[in-house]
Amino acid sequence: MDGCTLEKIGLSPYAAIVESDIPIGKVVEAAKELSHGCEAIVALRPSEGIEARLVPAYLNACIRCSESAMHSGSLSIEMLLFIAADMNIGSAIKKAAADASRFIILASSKSLAERLIETCKLRKEKDIALSLDVGAAGDIAVTAIKDDK
Repeated sequence: MDGCTLEKIGLSPYAAIVESDIPIGKVVEAAKELSHGCEAIVALRPSEGIEARLVPAYLNACIRCSESAMHSGSLSIEMLLFIAADMNIGSAIKKAAADASRFIILASSKSLAERLIETCKLRKEKDIALSLDVGAAGDIAVTAIKDDK
């Protein structure tokens, strides 16, 4: 995978750390309204090591979407499930969903993220550089996480 970039495989996810003056629930609702099909945004709690999990989670959610094998019917929720490494939606929300005024947005494109930032008047603290980290992705990337049902 040397020299492989997200753009070369036709993907351009975007992530940033942002702050909001409005309740996180309203940001999540706006993200839902802006998300359609394979265009999605998820709001995540900043945590140690999360940045290395963003691209593998996004790629695996896209694979599940393209295979019509999603657990949730929503690309945003699929991204959250992979970030949390948990196929139980309630548990994944508790582990990884944003719950404060400072959070990470992971979007399928920069233009989609910018629409959310503008709609909710979010303040961008910094962009997060997303890349295919073969070392991290090899440990993290999976196309299914065992469901304990």
